Amino acid sequence: MYIIFSEKDDKQTNEIIDRLLFYDKEVNRYNEDFNETQLKELSGFFRSLKITINSELSIKGNKLAIYHRRPIPTLISLLLERELVETDIVYPNFKKDSRYFRLLKTNYLTHQSRFYEIVLNNPNYTICKIDHRVNKLDVLIKASELGMDVPNTLVSGDREEIIKFFQECNENIITKSLYAIIPSYNGNDEGFILKSYTEPVEDVEMIPEHCFPAFFQQNIEKAYEVRVFFLDGKCYSAAILSQTNNTSHVDYRREDMENPSRIVPYNLNSKTKSQIIKLMKVVGLNTGSLDFIIGQDGKTYFLEVNPVGQYGFINSACNFKISDDIAKKMIQFHERQ
Repeated sequence: MYIIFSEKDDKQTNEIIDRLLFYDKEVNRYNEDFNETQLKELSGFFRSLKITINSELSIKGNKLAIYHRRPIPTLISLLLERELVETDIVYPNFKKDSRYFRLLKTNYLTHQSRFYEIVLNNPNYTICKIDHRVNKLDVLIKASELGMDVPNTLVSGDREEIIKFFQECNENIITKSLYAIIPSYNGNDEGFILKSYTEPVEDVEMIPEHCFPAFFQQNIEKAYEVRVFFLDGKCYSAAILSQTNNTSHVDYRREDMENPSRIVPYNLNSKTKSQIIKLMKVVGLNTGSLDFIIGQDGKTYFLEVNPVGQYGFINSACNFKISDDIAKKMIQFHERQ
């Protein structure tokens, strides 16, 4: 069974499904608003699976390939909503003991929840994880430990510390969100997305003496930016030539629609590629989008990794055919079981 969890308007999901259909593979797509019928279908499928452990863990039953293109955080809790009834209990035979039945329901929910976590996050069957979140600070620390260049970073709500950091960085720092901004939608499907851009910090004196801790980084004077989409050991890299435009020179996401940044294929050096592979293994991801700055000093500075980051814009600009490779990866998962 091929399963993709996504959202209604994701174009890359459409492309992946097109490629799977081209290879004569039937795929089930579940968007974040999937209905009761689809939920019963999913519950029935997962109940047909079983886990075996010998020298390694494996999942038996129907063949399985899952891509959490847009992970649904509430998926496990939805799957657990199925009510346990007394006829589900085959052994031991205490169906008429109400106290035992209540305890068994609690036990069932605990173990079933873990079962779903193992199945839905297993890297032998899934691309990305249902629990895909990573801690930005933790990733920066791990990247630094692997020898990657990371901009000087401070998280603080103390004005004196921020002023000191500002001075240490030659009065050239930026601030950005420490956490991902989640889009919200109302019942009419008219949504809004709060975008968090990188902002230069120009006046630290205006910061309150004590405030909620914020994320600050040394502003690296860039030659250009690099976006890397990582898929199970393979890197698709593109240079984003955003540095000459006043709109996008700090953050390429502030795109000048009349004068968009040029995006070209980019060859990572072997050292950076090796570090990316090690970093993704350490943080437990088999896919994600990584952002780098190539500084005017020639160094490659790691910024962050987004486990479900967009790849469409570099895919089309550089003709990478990423959606086709994701479809082939799912087929590989499916056929080796």
